[in-house]
Amino acid sequence: MNHPVARAAGLVLLLASGVGAQRRVPAAPPAPPASPVAPISPLAPEAPLAPLAPEPTMFALSPLDAPRAFLADGTTWELPAPAHFDDSYDFGLKEHARYPQDPADSLYREARTLLNRGEWRKSAALFAQVAARQPVSRYAADALYWQAFSLYRIGGTEELRQALAALDARRAKFPDASSKSETDALAVRIGGALAARGDASARERVARTAGASGAVCDSEELSVRSSALNALMRSDPEAAQTLLQRVLERRDECSVPLRKNAVMLVGTRGDAAAKARLADVVKNDPSTEVRSSAISYLARVSGDEVVAALDAVIRNESEDEGVQRAAVRALGDHESARAKAAIRALVERTSAPERLRLEALSTFDRGSGFAYAFSTNDSCFGQNCAPRPVPAVAPVPAVAPVPPVPPVRSGQVSGAIAPTPAAVTYSGDVQWELASRQADRRLSADDAAWLRGVYPRLETTRLKSRAVSVLARSGDEATLTWLMNLIQREEEPADVRATVLSRLGRDLPIQQLNRFYDGASTRAVREQIVSVLGTRKEPEATDKLIEIVRTGTDPSLRRSAISALGRKNDPRTTQLLLELISK
Repeated sequence: MNHPVARAAGLVLLLASGVGAQRRVPAAPPAPPASPVAPISPLAPEAPLAPLAPEPTMFALSPLDAPRAFLADGTTWELPAPAHFDDSYDFGLKEHARYPQDPADSLYREARTLLNRGEWRKSAALFAQVAARQPVSRYAADALYWQAFSLYRIGGTEELRQALAALDARRAKFPDASSKSETDALAVRIGGALAARGDASARERVARTAGASGAVCDSEELSVRSSALNALMRSDPEAAQTLLQRVLERRDECSVPLRKNAVMLVGTRGDAAAKARLADVVKNDPSTEVRSSAISYLARVSGDEVVAALDAVIRNESEDEGVQRAAVRALGDHESARAKAAIRALVERTSAPERLRLEALSTFDRGSGFAYAFSTNDSCFGQNCAPRPVPAVAPVPAVAPVPPVPPVRSGQVSGAIAPTPAAVTYSGDVQWELASRQADRRLSADDAAWLRGVYPRLETTRLKSRAVSVLARSGDEATLTWLMNLIQREEEPADVRATVLSRLGRDLPIQQLNRFYDGASTRAVREQIVSVLGTRKEPEATDKLIEIVRTGTDPSLRRSAISALGRKNDPRTTQLLLELISK
Protein backbone atom coordinates (compact mmCIF):
# COMPACT_ATOMS: atom_id res chain seq x y z
CA MET A 1 0.00 0.00 0.00
CA ASN A 2 2.98 2.33 0.14
CA HIS A 3 3.46 2.26 -3.62
CA PRO A 4 2.37 5.62 -5.15
CA VAL A 5 0.30 4.02 -7.88
CA ALA A 6 -1.48 1.82 -5.33
CA ARG A 7 -2.16 4.83 -3.14
CA ALA A 8 -3.67 6.67 -6.12
CA ALA A 9 -5.79 3.65 -6.94
CA GLY A 10 -6.94 3.38 -3.33
CA LEU A 11 -7.99 7.02 -3.29
CA VAL A 12 -9.99 6.69 -6.49
CA LEU A 13 -11.59 3.44 -5.23
CA LEU A 14 -12.47 5.06 -1.93
CA LEU A 15 -14.19 7.95 -3.70
CA ALA A 16 -16.00 5.62 -6.07
CA SER A 17 -17.14 3.26 -3.32
CA GLY A 18 -18.33 6.18 -1.22
CA VAL A 19 -20.56 7.32 -4.03
CA GLY A 20 -21.96 3.86 -4.74
CA ALA A 21 -22.44 2.85 -1.11
CA GLN A 22 -24.85 5.56 -0.14
CA ARG A 23 -27.82 3.26 -0.62
CA ARG A 24 -26.38 0.65 1.81
CA VAL A 25 -25.65 2.97 4.73
CA PRO A 26 -28.30 2.64 7.47
CA ALA A 27 -30.23 5.70 8.38
CA ALA A 28 -28.53 7.82 11.00
CA PRO A 29 -30.29 8.18 14.37
CA PRO A 30 -32.14 11.46 14.85
CA ALA A 31 -29.95 14.25 16.11
CA PRO A 32 -30.56 15.45 19.66
CA PRO A 33 -32.38 18.76 19.96
CA ALA A 34 -30.05 21.71 19.64
CA SER A 35 -29.42 23.84 22.66
CA PRO A 36 -30.81 27.39 22.50
CA VAL A 37 -28.60 29.79 20.62
CA ALA A 38 -27.18 32.53 22.77
CA PRO A 39 -28.24 36.00 21.69
CA ILE A 40 -25.75 37.75 19.48
CA SER A 41 -24.07 40.69 21.08
CA PRO A 42 -24.69 43.99 19.29
CA LEU A 43 -22.09 44.91 16.70
CA ALA A 44 -19.84 47.87 17.23
CA PRO A 45 -20.90 50.87 15.13
CA GLU A 46 -19.20 51.03 11.78
CA ALA A 47 -16.70 53.78 11.17
CA PRO A 48 -17.97 56.50 8.84
CA LEU A 49 -17.00 55.96 5.28
CA ALA A 50 -14.38 57.99 3.52
CA PRO A 51 -15.77 60.94 1.54
CA LEU A 52 -17.83 59.67 -1.32
CA ALA A 53 -16.59 60.55 -4.79
CA PRO A 54 -18.92 62.90 -6.64
CA GLU A 55 -20.23 61.80 -9.97
CA PRO A 56 -17.40 61.99 -12.49
CA THR A 57 -17.44 65.05 -14.67
CA MET A 58 -17.61 62.72 -17.64
CA PHE A 59 -19.27 59.34 -17.61
CA ALA A 60 -19.81 56.55 -20.09
CA LEU A 61 -23.08 56.84 -21.99
CA SER A 62 -25.10 54.07 -23.53
CA PRO A 63 -25.84 54.42 -27.24
CA LEU A 64 -29.42 55.46 -26.47
CA ASP A 65 -28.34 58.18 -24.05
CA ALA A 66 -25.32 59.48 -25.96
CA PRO A 67 -25.49 63.20 -26.81
CA ARG A 68 -25.90 64.21 -30.41
CA ALA A 69 -24.28 67.08 -32.26
CA PHE A 70 -26.51 68.95 -34.69
CA LEU A 71 -24.64 70.20 -37.74
CA ALA A 72 -25.34 73.14 -39.94
CA ASP A 73 -26.94 71.01 -42.66
CA GLY A 74 -29.36 69.37 -40.25
CA THR A 75 -27.56 66.04 -39.94
CA THR A 76 -26.65 64.63 -36.59
CA TRP A 77 -23.58 62.95 -35.18
CA GLU A 78 -23.74 60.73 -32.13
CA LEU A 79 -20.93 61.61 -29.76
CA PRO A 80 -19.00 58.71 -28.25
CA ALA A 81 -18.66 58.20 -24.54
CA PRO A 82 -16.00 60.69 -23.37
CA ALA A 83 -12.76 59.58 -21.81
CA HIS A 84 -12.74 59.17 -18.04
CA PHE A 85 -10.75 61.46 -15.80
CA ASP A 86 -9.90 60.68 -12.20
CA ASP A 87 -12.01 63.24 -10.36
CA SER A 88 -12.32 61.42 -7.07
CA TYR A 89 -13.48 63.31 -4.02
CA ASP A 90 -10.31 62.85 -2.04
CA PHE A 91 -7.66 62.85 -4.74
CA GLY A 92 -4.94 60.99 -2.87
CA LEU A 93 -5.24 61.04 0.91
CA LYS A 94 -6.84 57.85 2.15
CA GLU A 95 -8.63 57.33 5.43
CA HIS A 96 -6.31 55.77 7.98
CA ALA A 97 -7.13 53.34 10.76
CA ARG A 98 -9.41 54.48 13.56
CA TYR A 99 -8.09 55.11 17.05
CA PRO A 100 -11.09 54.67 19.37
CA GLN A 101 -9.05 55.57 22.45
CA ASP A 102 -7.86 58.84 20.96
CA PRO A 103 -9.54 61.83 22.72
CA ALA A 104 -10.32 63.39 19.31
CA ASP A 105 -11.87 60.26 17.81
CA SER A 106 -15.55 61.21 18.12
CA LEU A 107 -14.99 64.81 16.98
CA TYR A 108 -12.91 63.70 13.99
CA ARG A 109 -15.50 61.13 12.91
CA GLU A 110 -18.28 63.71 13.18
CA ALA A 111 -16.27 66.05 10.95
CA ARG A 112 -15.79 63.28 8.43
CA THR A 113 -19.53 62.60 8.41
CA LEU A 114 -20.23 66.24 7.63
CA LEU A 115 -17.63 66.14 4.87
CA ASN A 116 -19.35 63.11 3.37
CA ARG A 117 -22.59 65.07 3.28
CA GLY A 118 -20.97 68.03 1.55
CA GLU A 119 -21.45 70.37 4.53
CA TRP A 120 -18.03 71.88 3.99
CA ARG A 121 -18.15 74.91 6.28
CA LYS A 122 -19.28 72.84 9.24
CA SER A 123 -16.75 70.11 8.53
CA ALA A 124 -13.96 72.70 8.18
CA ALA A 125 -14.84 74.14 11.58
CA LEU A 126 -14.79 70.72 13.29
CA PHE A 127 -11.51 69.70 11.65
CA ALA A 128 -10.01 72.98 12.86
CA GLN A 129 -11.18 72.16 16.40
CA VAL A 130 -9.47 68.76 16.26
CA ALA A 131 -6.16 70.35 15.34
CA ALA A 132 -6.52 73.17 17.88
CA ARG A 133 -7.86 71.26 20.92
CA GLN A 134 -5.90 68.03 20.47
CA PRO A 135 -2.57 69.03 18.84
CA VAL A 136 -0.95 65.71 19.79
CA SER A 137 -3.86 63.59 18.57
CA ARG A 138 -3.12 60.98 15.96
CA TYR A 139 -5.82 62.66 13.90
CA ALA A 140 -4.34 66.17 14.08
CA ALA A 141 -2.29 66.08 10.86
CA ASP A 142 -5.10 64.66 8.76
CA ALA A 143 -7.57 67.07 10.33
CA LEU A 144 -5.55 70.00 8.95
CA TYR A 145 -5.56 68.41 5.51
CA TRP A 146 -9.32 67.87 5.53
CA GLN A 147 -9.89 71.37 6.90
CA ALA A 148 -8.03 72.74 3.87
CA PHE A 149 -9.94 70.43 1.54
CA SER A 150 -13.31 71.53 2.93
CA LEU A 151 -12.37 75.20 2.57
CA TYR A 152 -11.20 74.57 -0.98
CA ARG A 153 -14.55 73.06 -1.84
CA ILE A 154 -16.32 76.20 -0.58
CA GLY A 155 -14.12 78.08 -3.04
CA GLY A 156 -14.26 81.69 -1.80
CA THR A 157 -11.07 83.73 -1.99
CA GLU A 158 -10.83 84.06 1.78
CA GLU A 159 -11.55 80.36 2.27
CA LEU A 160 -8.82 79.49 -0.21
CA ARG A 161 -6.29 81.58 1.71
CA GLN A 162 -7.37 79.92 4.97
CA ALA A 163 -6.92 76.54 3.26
CA LEU A 164 -3.33 77.38 2.30
CA ALA A 165 -2.66 78.49 5.86
CA ALA A 166 -3.98 75.14 7.18
CA LEU A 167 -1.67 73.23 4.84
CA ASP A 168 1.30 75.39 5.84
CA ALA A 169 0.50 74.64 9.48
CA ARG A 170 0.41 70.92 8.71
CA ARG A 171 3.86 71.07 7.12
CA ALA A 172 5.28 73.05 10.03
CA LYS A 173 3.77 71.01 12.86
CA PHE A 174 3.95 67.57 11.29
CA PRO A 175 6.95 67.50 8.94
CA ASP A 176 7.14 63.71 9.08
CA ALA A 177 3.43 63.09 8.48
CA SER A 178 2.51 60.74 5.69
CA SER A 179 0.77 61.80 2.47
CA LYS A 180 3.15 64.69 1.83
CA SER A 181 2.65 64.44 -1.95
CA GLU A 182 -1.13 64.67 -1.56
CA THR A 183 -0.73 67.73 0.65
CA ASP A 184 1.51 69.39 -1.95
CA ALA A 185 -0.95 68.56 -4.72
CA LEU A 186 -3.83 70.16 -2.83
CA ALA A 187 -1.69 73.24 -2.14
CA VAL A 188 -0.92 73.58 -5.85
CA ARG A 189 -4.58 73.27 -6.73
CA ILE A 190 -5.58 75.92 -4.19
CA GLY A 191 -2.73 78.18 -5.28
CA GLY A 192 -3.79 77.83 -8.91
CA ALA A 193 -7.34 78.89 -8.05
CA LEU A 194 -6.04 81.97 -6.23
CA ALA A 195 -3.58 82.80 -9.02
CA ALA A 196 -6.42 82.72 -11.55
CA ARG A 197 -8.14 85.41 -9.47
CA GLY A 198 -5.12 87.71 -9.59
CA ASP A 199 -3.38 86.79 -6.34
CA ALA A 200 0.27 87.65 -7.03
CA SER A 201 1.71 85.74 -4.09
CA ALA A 202 -0.21 82.62 -5.07
CA ARG A 203 1.06 82.99 -8.64
CA GLU A 204 4.65 83.12 -7.39
CA ARG A 205 4.03 80.12 -5.20
CA VAL A 206 2.70 78.04 -8.09
CA ALA A 207 5.59 79.14 -10.29
CA ARG A 208 8.12 78.07 -7.66
CA THR A 209 6.43 74.68 -7.32
CA ALA A 210 6.33 74.20 -11.07
CA GLY A 211 10.00 75.11 -11.39
CA ALA A 212 10.98 72.70 -8.65
CA SER A 213 8.92 69.68 -9.66
CA GLY A 214 8.11 70.14 -13.34
CA ALA A 215 4.68 70.66 -14.84
CA VAL A 216 1.77 70.78 -12.43
CA CYS A 217 -1.05 68.48 -13.51
CA ASP A 218 -4.50 69.36 -12.26
CA SER A 219 -6.91 66.51 -12.97
CA GLU A 220 -9.93 68.62 -12.01
CA GLU A 221 -8.96 71.31 -14.50
CA LEU A 222 -8.34 68.72 -17.20
CA SER A 223 -11.75 67.18 -16.59
CA VAL A 224 -13.38 70.61 -16.95
CA ARG A 225 -11.50 71.26 -20.20
CA SER A 226 -12.52 67.89 -21.55
CA SER A 227 -16.15 68.61 -20.71
CA ALA A 228 -15.83 71.92 -22.53
CA LEU A 229 -14.37 70.13 -25.56
CA ASN A 230 -17.26 67.66 -25.64
CA ALA A 231 -19.78 70.48 -25.26
CA LEU A 232 -18.20 72.35 -28.16
CA MET A 233 -18.36 69.20 -30.31
CA ARG A 234 -22.08 69.01 -29.60
CA SER A 235 -22.82 72.66 -30.25
CA ASP A 236 -20.42 73.49 -33.11
CA PRO A 237 -18.44 70.50 -34.42
CA GLU A 238 -16.86 72.42 -37.29
CA ALA A 239 -15.46 75.10 -34.97
CA ALA A 240 -14.13 72.40 -32.66
CA GLN A 241 -11.84 70.95 -35.32
CA THR A 242 -9.23 73.67 -34.91
CA LEU A 243 -9.28 73.18 -31.17
CA LEU A 244 -8.89 69.42 -31.56
CA GLN A 245 -5.83 69.98 -33.73
CA ARG A 246 -4.31 72.28 -31.11
CA VAL A 247 -4.95 69.71 -28.38
CA LEU A 248 -3.34 66.94 -30.42
CA GLU A 249 -0.27 69.09 -31.06
CA ARG A 250 0.46 69.35 -27.33
CA ARG A 251 3.30 67.21 -26.04
CA ASP A 252 3.24 67.74 -22.26
CA GLU A 253 2.56 64.85 -19.90
CA CYS A 254 -0.30 66.63 -18.16
CA SER A 255 -2.42 66.81 -21.31
CA VAL A 256 -2.33 63.05 -22.00
CA PRO A 257 -5.96 62.47 -20.85
CA LEU A 258 -7.09 65.47 -22.89
CA ARG A 259 -5.25 64.21 -25.98
CA LYS A 260 -6.78 60.75 -25.55
CA ASN A 261 -10.21 62.36 -25.48
CA ALA A 262 -9.37 64.31 -28.64
CA VAL A 263 -8.22 61.09 -30.34
CA MET A 264 -11.56 59.51 -29.50
CA LEU A 265 -13.50 62.44 -30.95
CA VAL A 266 -11.40 62.43 -34.13
CA GLY A 267 -11.43 58.65 -34.43
CA THR A 268 -15.20 58.35 -34.64
CA ARG A 269 -15.31 60.45 -37.81
CA GLY A 270 -13.68 57.98 -40.19
CA ASP A 271 -13.06 60.49 -43.00
CA ALA A 272 -9.77 61.21 -44.79
CA ALA A 273 -8.86 64.11 -42.50
CA ALA A 274 -9.44 61.97 -39.43
CA LYS A 275 -7.23 59.19 -40.84
CA ALA A 276 -4.43 61.69 -41.47
CA ARG A 277 -4.69 63.11 -37.96
CA LEU A 278 -4.68 59.71 -36.33
CA ALA A 279 -1.72 58.59 -38.43
CA ASP A 280 0.16 61.71 -37.34
CA VAL A 281 -0.62 60.95 -33.69
CA VAL A 282 0.64 57.39 -34.09
CA LYS A 283 3.85 58.67 -35.63
CA ASN A 284 4.63 61.70 -33.47
CA ASP A 285 2.85 61.70 -30.11
CA PRO A 286 5.33 60.98 -27.27
CA SER A 287 2.77 59.17 -25.09
CA THR A 288 2.38 55.42 -25.58
CA GLU A 289 -1.16 55.69 -24.19
CA VAL A 290 -2.19 58.27 -26.78
CA ARG A 291 -0.52 56.40 -29.64
CA SER A 292 -2.18 53.12 -28.62
CA SER A 293 -5.55 54.88 -28.45
CA ALA A 294 -5.05 56.28 -31.95
CA ILE A 295 -4.10 52.83 -33.24
CA SER A 296 -7.29 51.33 -31.82
CA TYR A 297 -9.31 53.79 -33.92
CA LEU A 298 -7.19 53.21 -37.02
CA ALA A 299 -8.22 49.56 -36.77
CA ARG A 300 -11.77 50.65 -37.59
CA VAL A 301 -11.07 52.50 -40.82
CA SER A 302 -9.81 51.16 -44.12
CA GLY A 303 -7.30 52.49 -46.60
CA ASP A 304 -3.74 51.85 -47.72
CA GLU A 305 -2.51 54.91 -45.84
CA VAL A 306 -3.81 53.40 -42.60
CA VAL A 307 -2.08 50.08 -43.26
CA ALA A 308 1.13 51.93 -44.15
CA ALA A 309 1.04 53.84 -40.87
CA LEU A 310 0.49 50.65 -38.86
CA ASP A 311 3.19 48.78 -40.76
CA ALA A 312 5.64 51.60 -40.03
CA VAL A 313 4.93 51.16 -36.31
CA ILE A 314 5.70 47.45 -36.25
CA ARG A 315 8.87 47.97 -38.32
CA ASN A 316 10.22 50.68 -36.00
CA GLU A 317 12.63 48.81 -33.72
CA SER A 318 12.73 51.69 -31.23
CA GLU A 319 8.95 51.75 -30.80
CA ASP A 320 7.36 50.65 -27.52
CA GLU A 321 6.43 46.96 -27.74
CA GLY A 322 2.98 47.57 -26.30
CA VAL A 323 2.25 50.08 -29.06
CA GLN A 324 3.60 47.64 -31.64
CA ARG A 325 1.36 44.85 -30.39
CA ALA A 326 -1.63 47.19 -30.62
CA ALA A 327 -0.62 47.94 -34.23
CA VAL A 328 -0.39 44.22 -35.01
CA ARG A 329 -3.90 43.64 -33.64
CA ALA A 330 -5.15 46.58 -35.70
CA LEU A 331 -3.55 45.17 -38.85
CA GLY A 332 -5.17 41.84 -38.12
CA ASP A 333 -8.57 43.54 -38.24
CA HIS A 334 -7.91 44.78 -41.78
CA GLU A 335 -8.88 42.43 -44.60
CA SER A 336 -6.74 44.02 -47.30
CA ALA A 337 -3.97 42.11 -49.07
CA ARG A 338 -1.45 44.73 -47.97
CA ALA A 339 -2.35 44.26 -44.29
CA LYS A 340 -2.06 40.48 -44.60
CA ALA A 341 1.31 40.86 -46.32
CA ALA A 342 2.54 43.05 -43.45
CA ILE A 343 1.45 40.43 -40.89
CA ARG A 344 3.14 37.64 -42.81
CA ALA A 345 6.35 39.64 -43.15
CA LEU A 346 6.41 40.20 -39.39
CA VAL A 347 5.99 36.48 -38.67
CA GLU A 348 8.94 35.70 -40.93
CA ARG A 349 11.16 38.52 -39.62
CA THR A 350 13.62 36.82 -37.28
CA SER A 351 14.87 40.12 -35.83
CA ALA A 352 11.43 41.03 -34.47
CA PRO A 353 10.63 40.30 -30.79
CA GLU A 354 9.11 36.89 -30.19
CA ARG A 355 6.06 38.32 -28.40
CA LEU A 356 5.34 40.52 -31.41
CA ARG A 357 5.55 37.57 -33.78
CA LEU A 358 3.30 35.54 -31.48
CA GLU A 359 0.78 38.39 -31.64
CA ALA A 360 0.99 38.33 -35.42
CA LEU A 361 0.31 34.59 -35.52
CA SER A 362 -2.69 35.08 -33.25
CA THR A 363 -4.31 37.41 -35.78
CA PHE A 364 -4.94 34.36 -37.98
CA ASP A 365 -6.77 32.65 -35.12
CA ARG A 366 -9.48 35.24 -34.55
CA GLY A 367 -13.05 35.36 -35.71
CA SER A 368 -14.40 38.05 -37.95
CA GLY A 369 -14.65 40.43 -34.98
CA PHE A 370 -16.81 43.53 -34.91
CA ALA A 371 -17.80 45.37 -38.04
CA TYR A 372 -17.44 49.13 -37.78
CA ALA A 373 -19.74 51.01 -40.11
CA PHE A 374 -20.43 54.72 -40.38
CA SER A 375 -23.41 56.25 -42.10
CA THR A 376 -23.21 59.50 -44.08
CA ASN A 377 -24.61 61.51 -41.19
CA ASP A 378 -22.28 60.30 -38.47
CA SER A 379 -18.98 60.18 -40.36
CA CYS A 380 -18.79 63.17 -42.65
CA PHE A 381 -19.66 66.03 -40.30
CA GLY A 382 -21.52 67.78 -43.09
CA GLN A 383 -18.50 67.66 -45.39
CA ASN A 384 -18.58 66.53 -49.01
CA CYS A 385 -17.33 62.99 -48.49
CA ALA A 386 -18.45 59.78 -50.13
CA PRO A 387 -21.20 57.97 -48.24
CA ARG A 388 -20.50 54.55 -46.78
CA PRO A 389 -23.88 52.93 -46.25
CA VAL A 390 -24.26 50.35 -43.54
CA PRO A 391 -24.73 47.00 -45.34
CA ALA A 392 -27.93 45.13 -44.76
CA VAL A 393 -27.74 41.85 -42.96
CA ALA A 394 -28.06 38.95 -45.37
CA PRO A 395 -30.77 36.40 -44.57
CA VAL A 396 -29.53 33.24 -42.92
CA PRO A 397 -29.89 30.27 -45.30
CA ALA A 398 -31.79 27.24 -44.18
CA VAL A 399 -29.63 24.68 -42.46
CA ALA A 400 -29.58 21.23 -44.04
CA PRO A 401 -30.35 18.29 -41.75
CA VAL A 402 -27.26 17.08 -39.97
CA PRO A 403 -26.49 13.43 -40.76
CA PRO A 404 -25.96 11.19 -37.75
CA VAL A 405 -22.33 10.56 -36.92
CA PRO A 406 -21.68 6.98 -35.81
CA PRO A 407 -18.97 6.33 -33.22
CA VAL A 408 -15.55 6.26 -34.79
CA ARG A 409 -13.95 2.89 -34.14
CA SER A 410 -10.78 1.23 -35.20
CA GLY A 411 -10.77 0.32 -38.85
CA GLN A 412 -12.67 3.40 -40.02
CA VAL A 413 -9.51 5.22 -41.04
CA SER A 414 -8.96 4.70 -44.73
CA GLY A 415 -5.23 5.37 -44.55
CA ALA A 416 -3.14 3.68 -41.88
CA ILE A 417 -0.42 5.56 -40.04
CA ALA A 418 3.01 4.46 -41.20
CA PRO A 419 6.04 4.47 -38.89
CA THR A 420 7.61 7.16 -41.06
CA PRO A 421 5.93 10.39 -42.21
CA ALA A 422 3.39 9.52 -44.87
CA ALA A 423 0.19 10.90 -46.27
CA VAL A 424 -2.84 10.25 -44.06
CA THR A 425 -6.49 10.40 -45.10
CA TYR A 426 -9.59 10.23 -42.96
CA SER A 427 -13.01 8.71 -43.08
CA GLY A 428 -15.91 10.84 -44.18
CA ASP A 429 -17.37 10.85 -40.68
CA VAL A 430 -14.24 12.26 -39.07
CA GLN A 431 -13.65 14.77 -41.87
CA TRP A 432 -17.26 15.96 -41.78
CA GLU A 433 -17.15 16.46 -37.99
CA LEU A 434 -13.92 18.41 -38.18
CA ALA A 435 -15.20 20.54 -41.03
CA SER A 436 -18.44 21.32 -39.21
CA ARG A 437 -16.53 22.54 -36.14
CA GLN A 438 -14.04 24.62 -38.09
CA ALA A 439 -16.38 26.12 -40.69
CA ASP A 440 -16.45 29.49 -38.94
CA ARG A 441 -12.69 29.84 -38.48
CA ARG A 442 -10.90 32.71 -40.10
CA LEU A 443 -7.80 30.91 -41.39
CA SER A 444 -8.13 30.48 -45.14
CA ALA A 445 -6.67 27.66 -47.18
CA ASP A 446 -4.13 30.10 -48.63
CA ASP A 447 -3.09 31.26 -45.15
CA ALA A 448 -2.81 27.65 -44.00
CA ALA A 449 -0.58 26.74 -46.95
CA TRP A 450 1.66 29.74 -46.22
CA LEU A 451 1.88 28.90 -42.52
CA ARG A 452 2.78 25.27 -43.24
CA GLY A 453 5.62 26.53 -45.40
CA VAL A 454 6.81 29.00 -42.75
CA TYR A 455 6.70 26.50 -39.89
CA PRO A 456 10.15 24.88 -40.50
CA ARG A 457 11.77 28.34 -40.34
CA LEU A 458 10.29 29.28 -36.97
CA GLU A 459 13.09 29.25 -34.41
CA THR A 460 11.39 28.74 -31.04
CA THR A 461 9.03 26.18 -29.56
CA ARG A 462 6.58 28.91 -28.58
CA LEU A 463 6.33 30.16 -32.15
CA LYS A 464 5.89 26.64 -33.47
CA SER A 465 3.25 25.83 -30.86
CA ARG A 466 1.30 28.95 -31.73
CA ALA A 467 1.54 28.15 -35.44
CA VAL A 468 0.21 24.60 -35.09
CA SER A 469 -2.51 25.84 -32.74
CA VAL A 470 -3.68 28.17 -35.50
CA LEU A 471 -3.35 25.48 -38.17
CA ALA A 472 -5.39 23.02 -36.10
CA ARG A 473 -8.39 25.32 -36.58
CA SER A 474 -8.08 25.31 -40.35
CA GLY A 475 -10.13 22.19 -41.09
CA ASP A 476 -8.86 21.67 -44.65
CA GLU A 477 -7.69 18.16 -45.51
CA ALA A 478 -4.17 19.14 -46.55
CA THR A 479 -3.54 20.80 -43.18
CA LEU A 480 -5.01 17.91 -41.21
CA THR A 481 -2.78 15.47 -43.06
CA TRP A 482 0.23 17.70 -42.41
CA LEU A 483 -0.58 17.90 -38.69
CA MET A 484 -1.00 14.14 -38.33
CA ASN A 485 2.36 13.57 -39.93
CA LEU A 486 3.92 16.17 -37.65
CA ILE A 487 2.71 14.31 -34.56
CA GLN A 488 4.69 11.25 -35.65
CA ARG A 489 7.97 13.08 -36.09
CA GLU A 490 10.01 12.49 -32.95
CA GLU A 491 12.36 15.32 -33.86
CA GLU A 492 9.57 17.85 -33.38
CA PRO A 493 9.36 19.49 -29.93
CA ALA A 494 7.16 17.52 -27.55
CA ASP A 495 5.19 20.62 -26.59
CA VAL A 496 4.34 21.28 -30.23
CA ARG A 497 3.08 17.74 -30.77
CA ALA A 498 1.09 17.92 -27.51
CA THR A 499 -0.51 21.16 -28.73
CA VAL A 500 -1.73 19.44 -31.90
CA LEU A 501 -3.15 16.54 -29.88
CA SER A 502 -4.95 18.91 -27.53
CA ARG A 503 -6.64 20.53 -30.53
CA LEU A 504 -7.45 17.47 -32.62
CA GLY A 505 -7.45 14.55 -30.19
CA ARG A 506 -11.18 14.49 -29.61
CA ASP A 507 -11.78 14.01 -33.35
CA LEU A 508 -9.23 11.28 -34.06
CA PRO A 509 -10.06 7.57 -34.11
CA ILE A 510 -9.02 5.75 -30.93
CA GLN A 511 -6.83 3.42 -32.98
CA GLN A 512 -4.74 6.37 -34.11
CA LEU A 513 -4.47 7.78 -30.61
CA ASN A 514 -3.31 4.40 -29.32
CA ARG A 515 -0.67 4.19 -32.02
CA PHE A 516 0.48 7.71 -31.26
CA TYR A 517 0.82 6.77 -27.60
CA ASP A 518 2.84 3.63 -28.34
CA GLY A 519 5.11 5.48 -30.75
CA ALA A 520 5.70 8.51 -28.52
CA SER A 521 8.89 8.71 -26.49
CA THR A 522 8.17 11.83 -24.43
CA ARG A 523 6.01 12.22 -21.35
CA ALA A 524 4.39 15.45 -22.58
CA VAL A 525 2.91 13.77 -25.65
CA ARG A 526 1.78 10.70 -23.74
CA GLU A 527 0.22 12.84 -20.98
CA GLN A 528 -1.81 14.69 -23.59
CA ILE A 529 -3.01 11.44 -25.16
CA VAL A 530 -4.03 10.08 -21.73
CA SER A 531 -5.97 13.29 -21.14
CA VAL A 532 -7.75 12.92 -24.47
CA LEU A 533 -8.54 9.24 -23.84
CA GLY A 534 -10.07 10.24 -20.52
CA THR A 535 -12.64 12.39 -22.34
CA ARG A 536 -13.56 9.80 -24.98
CA LYS A 537 -16.57 7.53 -24.41
CA GLU A 538 -15.57 4.65 -26.68
CA PRO A 539 -14.78 1.35 -24.88
CA GLU A 540 -11.45 1.23 -26.72
CA ALA A 541 -10.36 4.41 -24.86
CA THR A 542 -11.01 2.69 -21.53
CA ASP A 543 -9.16 -0.43 -22.77
CA LYS A 544 -6.07 1.65 -23.52
CA LEU A 545 -6.14 3.40 -20.16
CA ILE A 546 -6.44 0.05 -18.35
CA GLU A 547 -3.47 -1.21 -20.37
CA ILE A 548 -1.42 1.83 -19.39
CA VAL A 549 -2.20 1.28 -15.70
CA ARG A 550 -1.38 -2.43 -15.82
CA THR A 551 1.70 -2.49 -17.99
CA GLY A 552 3.06 1.04 -18.04
CA THR A 553 6.53 1.75 -16.69
CA ASP A 554 6.11 5.48 -15.94
CA PRO A 555 4.35 5.92 -12.55
CA SER A 556 3.33 9.47 -13.43
CA LEU A 557 1.50 8.29 -16.55
CA ARG A 558 -0.06 5.39 -14.65
CA ARG A 559 -1.40 7.78 -12.02
CA SER A 560 -2.79 10.01 -14.77
CA ALA A 561 -4.50 7.01 -16.35
CA ILE A 562 -6.00 6.01 -12.98
CA SER A 563 -7.35 9.54 -12.56
CA ALA A 564 -8.86 9.43 -16.06
CA LEU A 565 -10.44 6.03 -15.37
CA GLY A 566 -11.92 7.30 -12.12
CA ARG A 567 -14.02 9.75 -14.10
CA LYS A 568 -15.46 7.15 -16.47
CA ASN A 569 -17.77 5.16 -14.11
CA ASP A 570 -16.82 1.95 -15.93
CA PRO A 571 -17.31 -1.26 -13.83
CA ARG A 572 -13.96 -2.54 -15.10
CA THR A 573 -12.28 0.40 -13.37
CA THR A 574 -13.32 -0.81 -9.91
CA GLN A 575 -11.98 -4.31 -10.60
CA LEU A 576 -8.69 -2.90 -11.84
CA LEU A 577 -8.24 -0.70 -8.79
CA LEU A 578 -8.97 -3.62 -6.48
CA GLU A 579 -6.34 -5.67 -8.28
CA LEU A 580 -3.77 -2.92 -7.88
CA ILE A 581 -4.43 -2.45 -4.20
CA SER A 582 -4.35 -6.17 -3.44
CA LYS A 583 -0.91 -6.68 -4.98
